Amino acid sequence: MQAENQQPVADLTADQRARLEELIEEDEGALNRYRGWLRPFLTAVAVAVSAFHLYAAYGIVRTDLLRELHVGMILFLVFMLFPIARRFRHRLMWWDVVLALLAVGSVAYMVWQGDSFTDRNVNPSTWDEVWGVVLIVLVIEAVRRSTGWVMPRARIRSTQAFTAPASKVRLLTMWVACRRLSHIAWTVRSSWILGCVSG
Repeated sequence: MQAENQQPVADLTADQRARLEELIEEDEGALNRYRGWLRPFLTAVAVAVSAFHLYAAYGIVRTDLLRELHVGMILFLVFMLFPIARRFRHRLMWWDVVLALLAVGSVAYMVWQGDSFTDRNVNPSTWDEVWGVVLIVLVIEAVRRSTGWVMPRARIRSTQAFTAPASKVRLLTMWVACRRLSHIAWTVRSSWILGCVSG
């Protein structure tokens, strides 16, 4: 009986389609719909990411390399596809490109350092900590863009509660938290970063 009351998608009015798009955006976030060269480029990147993951499911890819590349590719796509705010939709903004390149740069740093990067897990260098903080901030921003403020707020609050007493200044607390988290995150690599930020 319920199937009889449902309209096929082709029979929806323009108002119903607009409302449906609004509900999808509310749930999945505002997505950029580019025109010109950027549309096929990002489509090709997304297809390449999918092909890489299909290959990784079949072939042999080192776990640490797979996780690093996964985080970098997905962050690149999130920053290119999801605008920082709704009013910037359907336009490529310079800050989106900068954040996407920072994501690629942070992952490139991990891959470039190789085994020496893993060997420094007890005593990370200053650059390890800097790129770790950058990656954590990028993941939090990517989660905010794609899912809204709920998860980043919850993660920041739990991080504050976990890392310092309530009497500390919030900014100092966040800096200490980021330094501690970047050390731990770099120690067990990007799989922990995703677990840390996404719950």
